[in-house]
Amino acid sequence: MSRIIIVLVLFALVMLTATMTVGLSLGDLQATVRDFRHVSAKIADAERRYTDATDQLPALRDERDELAAAMQLAEWHRLLGIATALVVILVNSIVVTYFIGTGRWCREVSETYQLDAQFVAESIALKRRAIPWSVIGTTAIIVTVALGGSADPTATGRLDRESFWASAHLTAAILAIVIVAACFYVQWIKVGDNVVVIQKIMDAVARKQSERQRAGQTSA
Repeated sequence: MSRIIIVLVLFALVMLTATMTVGLSLGDLQATVRDFRHVSAKIADAERRYTDATDQLPALRDERDELAAAMQLAEWHRLLGIATALVVILVNSIVVTYFIGTGRWCREVSETYQLDAQFVAESIALKRRAIPWSVIGTTAIIVTVALGGSADPTATGRLDRESFWASAHLTAAILAIVIVAACFYVQWIKVGDNVVVIQKIMDAVARKQSERQRAGQTSA
């Protein structure tokens, strides 16, 4: 299980890095949107009636296309950000589900074979230490996505306060990568420790079964 977790974690971190890279390549998206609207307005005005900008229409259209391409990159950043958030949440959810499921398995097997209660205690302790990190990682990525939505001028339609939200989104994104990576690392360690606990239980069960077999052969 720990190998599956590490693969998923690495995939999520790669997506986080890719999303950050695309986001940084956008530059000042607010300025891009502002310029796009300004150029589009000049083109529309020149096409409706003859103005001084009529002779500049080819150049204006080229500029508009360049700005539109930059805005299209922003669309890819949004989609990639949503996909990355879903992957991060999925990985955290898998870890939580894993600990809940294995915790119940440890308890049921220990009760069935009357094993040392320390096994169950260790499993519960690992679960309690791991799940809060899942919540922290999930919260960090959700906050980052929410700030990204507030910073997006194409989504909000505003160009007055986005500079603040853009800075907040960038700061949150940097912190999110660090926080999520730290959360994943702790969870991976706890999953590995839980695998050790499960192996101890399986070894104890094997000893119990062997003792029962020997007892049965002796009585026979």
